Amino acid sequence: MRGLDKLFYEKLFVVIGHRGAAGLAPENTIAGVLKAIEVGADAVEIDVQKTVDDVMIVVHDEDLSRVAGTNINVRNVRYKDLENIRVSGEKIPTLEEVLTVSIDKIFVFIEIKNRGDEEKTLDVIRSVGASDRVAIISFYEEPLIKIKRCSPNIPVGIIYYQPPGKIIDAKKNGFELVLPRYPLATEKSIEFAHRIGLRMIAWTVNDEKWIRELASRKIDGITTDYPDKAVKIRRELSKTMK
Repeated sequence: MRGLDKLFYEKLFVVIGHRGAAGLAPENTIAGVLKAIEVGADAVEIDVQKTVDDVMIVVHDEDLSRVAGTNINVRNVRYKDLENIRVSGEKIPTLEEVLTVSIDKIFVFIEIKNRGDEEKTLDVIRSVGASDRVAIISFYEEPLIKIKRCSPNIPVGIIYYQPPGKIIDAKKNGFELVLPRYPLATEKSIEFAHRIGLRMIAWTVNDEKWIRELASRKIDGITTDYPDKAVKIRRELSKTMK
């Protein structure tokens, strides 16, 4: 058993640390990924951007003002120009570094933030040998379609936050996952996704009541800034269901 099947096997729902474990450690850092592993998350979600010299780095925003207090645009500089910048004391890691640290420990959802970054992202995944330990997700269909054409073994998923959602489009394009903002993960939509062979992951779910509600709706996965909380709730719910 490999990849997504192994990730979801016999779990009430999969716990995915958002940007590593953004509520517990600096987002999109090695420290955040290690924290997610420490608290028992099944997977982490990270974001990737490409520097001007084609290095795939793990950071959410193109502009570093929010996370590092500098208005540098990471897509306009070389990776060496970012090596001394810190996000709450942590360096901005490369995708290669994150996958190398996590490959044997936790599944990784890689969010492509910009169209055209999929080729370099795939290059890194292949070089590290992580093809069966990752899924690629995006708000954009085009890079996901390209990935399915050239690397059909790597699962992909479409992210969305507005109705009517992307379930039918995902099925039509051969995707494996749909990732709605959590209010859109209704019982009806989850049942429909399951009926046509898709898994659904809701984001970003930090409220305990919503975690419990989504579990009752049979959501496949929950992305959260606090994976420790979600792991604890899942453990409690799993005991009551035995």
